[in-house]
Amino acid sequence: MKEKEFGKNTSSGAEKVENIARKIAESGVADYAAWNNTTAGVGLSNGQAMFGGLGAGLPLGINAMGEEPVEGMGNGAETAEQERKAAERRVAEARARLREKEEKKRNQEKENSEKKGAYHYEKSPSQSGQNGGHGGDHSNGRKDNGGKKRGDGLGGWIAAVVSLGAVSLVLTAVVTVGAIRMSKAADAAAAAYRGTMYEFIHVVEEADDDLAALRIATDPKLQAELLTDILVQTRMAEADLEKLPIDTKAGENTMRFFNGVSAYCERTLDRLSRGEKLSERDIERLEELYEVMREVRDDLDELAAEMEDDDMKLWMKGKDCCIEKTLQTVDNTTAPRVQSGKENPEKKQKDGGRDGMNAQPSGAKMQDRAGIPSQKAEELCKQYFSDYGVTETTYAGETLGKGLKAYNFEMETESGVGMFAQISQDNGALIYFDYFAECSKHVYDVETAKNTALAFLTKLGYEDMIPVDVKESGTNADFTFVYYADGCAYYPDEIVVKVCEERGLVSGFDASKYLKNHKGRGELNTKISMQQAKDGLSDKLTVESARTVLFEHRGKEWTAYEFFCAYDGELYFIYVDAMDGRELYIVNSKNM
Repeated sequence: MKEKEFGKNTSSGAEKVENIARKIAESGVADYAAWNNTTAGVGLSNGQAMFGGLGAGLPLGINAMGEEPVEGMGNGAETAEQERKAAERRVAEARARLREKEEKKRNQEKENSEKKGAYHYEKSPSQSGQNGGHGGDHSNGRKDNGGKKRGDGLGGWIAAVVSLGAVSLVLTAVVTVGAIRMSKAADAAAAAYRGTMYEFIHVVEEADDDLAALRIATDPKLQAELLTDILVQTRMAEADLEKLPIDTKAGENTMRFFNGVSAYCERTLDRLSRGEKLSERDIERLEELYEVMREVRDDLDELAAEMEDDDMKLWMKGKDCCIEKTLQTVDNTTAPRVQSGKENPEKKQKDGGRDGMNAQPSGAKMQDRAGIPSQKAEELCKQYFSDYGVTETTYAGETLGKGLKAYNFEMETESGVGMFAQISQDNGALIYFDYFAECSKHVYDVETAKNTALAFLTKLGYEDMIPVDVKESGTNADFTFVYYADGCAYYPDEIVVKVCEERGLVSGFDASKYLKNHKGRGELNTKISMQQAKDGLSDKLTVESARTVLFEHRGKEWTAYEFFCAYDGELYFIYVDAMDGRELYIVNSKNM
């Protein structure tokens, strides 16, 4: 029953009785206040007796309100009693229904609260699939109080997606930063290994040079110096091999070879310190070691020319590359030599040197100019390069170096080629210059280039210069000239001239060593003749030419005899002390 109906029924029962009593009190028949006090707390049963008493004093056929009774209603007191009981019953029923409805409402709210808590409780997929109740209802959706189906919650889904996206971004950032750091670490490792590889190649080259000299050296002191150098070099080679990522077994023969060479040097140095000399067996052993070292060097030189940055990274990853192939070749080369000691039947021949480079220059003496100003130096600069088509010369300051002071000039030719030159402040001599133009074609041969260099020296005033060495690099030829007087070549007084074989002109020049070292030295002292020095050379050598030289060795100038010799298909320069006949220095021409 609805609340509105409940109110209506209660007013037709209890309130009607109360209204009747109020009218009686107003008519003076009874005291309403007394009635109210009497009925309070005792119920309507006492009120019923009172109404009976009151009705008894009225005329028959008149009710308490002075009205005639309605037909069919019967006695007024009886009718009020019935009305009261009906009203009381209806009130009790209404209150019961109200309590029932409130109880249902409380139970429903409690159930909804439990469902809501179950919805937010996180379960694993296995629990959601196995458990029933709220967990199963939640996975399939649930119904609210109105009976409509409701989803799992859009807000929770969005939060889960955002959280997952954030985690993904963080993981991506971590992975990216980690990859960058790993890449940088790999690059650093590759650079370190590459540096070690180049050092290893350089050490092998030096060891090869010293072995080449040792096998023909006869002076015990020089032999000891060479053995000491080889000992140090082979130990360095072993250390470099240990730094490289080489499998121990793969580099076993190479490591054993360098270890054997260093051990041999130690034993031989010990015998030389006791005054013993190298035996025939020692010479044979040196030949064997040199043959192996020479092949190892050739293989490594090819690797140095071929190796690129990516090769080192490929090698670090264990992939096939030129480094792996070369080191395997080196290991195979050293294996039979270490185990059997047999000589290699194939001998590689190297040629080169200073042969045919002894033409004598001619020209006037350099003018003697003491302390010149920059204006004079600029005039001389224009004179030196009058054949280059220079259209603009700009003074570019000074250079004050140790032992040399120079004016700097920048020039530009009519074809737009830039040039740079340094003129000595002491005497106006050309110290250095460079011609900034590309040289890409072979038009002139080496002999023509040599004559071009000599003519340029003559124009500058450098006289009595002879060529002693030439190196070709691409289409450029670099000539080394030294001062020559009274049958002696003065190596410290050196000038380097570069000639472009495409244009047939000098493109580079450096006379700094000449200007620093050239001086009057007086007569050179010698105690033995050239023939005596020649007699002390190894019988294996074939002497091609000889001359007296002054050269620097270990920070000191020596007067020596230079012998240009051939042995086993290779060419050597051997320097013997002109005072006591000791071998001072041996150079293999392949290193020049």
